[in-house]
Amino acid sequence: MDAREEAHAKQAAQMQHSQEQQMEAMKAQREQQEARENQKKMIIRQLLEPEALERLSRIGLVKKEKQDAIEEAIIRKVQAGALSTKMDDNTLVKMIDELDASSANSRNVKIQRKRQDSDDDLDLDD
Repeated sequence: MDAREEAHAKQAAQMQHSQEQQMEAMKAQREQQEARENQKKMIIRQLLEPEALERLSRIGLVKKEKQDAIEEAIIRKVQAGALSTKMDDNTLVKMIDELDASSANSRNVKIQRKRQDSDDDLDLDD
């Protein structure tokens, strides 16, 4: 092996090592995220009555983002001390309505129609 081949082999080994480290870091990050998700699901199961939990899971089938937002709101209420007992279905429905109302205020659609331009100023000779 000459010096060039040796340098190329070292560089390839370093690249492979860095790729392995990146893969390990990604795997660790994925495992941490899965652990957080599992912990969140355990907390939600403890905080909701069976009917409310079923409603939340049905919402998740249609809109996963909405389910995540509701779960985060429930956890925030618990952390703030606003929720001390298990949440029943009616309370969950009220909370979902509140979240929908607050998100509806932040989503405003403004329709801007195009103005009609008259053809009077154009010389359209047919």
